[in-house]
Amino acid sequence: MNSLFLFTFIFAELLVVLGAWYAYRDHFLTVGEMKRHGITQGLPFLAHAGMWGDFILVSPLIAYILLTYALYWDIHQYGVAFIVGFGTSAVLHYLYTKIEIPESHVRNGRLTRAGWVHFVYMTGAMMVLCLYYFFTPMLSYVSFILTSVLIIVHVLLSNHLVLEIVRPSWYGKHHYKDGLFVLVTFCLILFLAWRCYSIFA
Repeated sequence: MNSLFLFTFIFAELLVVLGAWYAYRDHFLTVGEMKRHGITQGLPFLAHAGMWGDFILVSPLIAYILLTYALYWDIHQYGVAFIVGFGTSAVLHYLYTKIEIPESHVRNGRLTRAGWVHFVYMTGAMMVLCLYYFFTPMLSYVSFILTSVLIIVHVLLSNHLVLEIVRPSWYGKHHYKDGLFVLVTFCLILFLAWRCYSIFA
């Protein structure tokens, strides 16, 4: 089972690295690179806190979940989770394309190559989280709370909370409407609270 953890972890990290490589090829890896190619305001790959969240938090988390619980799930549950993961990723990336400011993952209303890599990454991550939250028996309270806290932290990072506070000159205006950001975060916390109550009450 340790091989499953290593394979999942390495594969997930390689997807993040592949996204970085594509961002580099598109001249959108760093702020300096972005500016040298005539874009003064945008969000390059290495300035995207969500990518650091993927690399540091999400990859080891989903690898740990698979290592610990993979034997509990059957083929039908994997199928349902894949559909949920793919659909969720598709909807979120579609909304992502509505961002006006150029980013490493989306420009001119379309996903870049780095964006498509992230689409695959998110599909897998959402699939594993679906299996964890809906199809895993005997979840421990500590595991549930720690996993949920990490997810909330990652969502806050992915929605550029730090950049919205710091506001560097190259970041420009808000990337997301405040109302949408608050709604997504509220719905996530509400869902996690509901699952916590339904599992442990």
